[in-house]
Amino acid sequence: MEIPYKVKTFRDAGLEAKWSKTSTGRPIIIARRPGTKQFYFISASVYFDMKRFGIAEAWESWTVLADVFSL
Repeated sequence: MEIPYKVKTFRDAGLEAKWSKTSTGRPIIIARRPGTKQFYFISASVYFDMKRFGIAEAWESWTVLADVFSL
């Protein structure tokens, strides 16, 4: 499955998404589940899994432990 790397793609999948920048100034998309505090950036690995398994399924598998251990 091919998915465009656009904010709209991730918003349509039910995530809150926006453009941001890395510490070196490179543009990235960050996202979070609605109602949560922590944003996570969509890395190449996450994006690859989103193309393989679907956006929601990959997002859950990549962020499940981060939500448990974040303060």
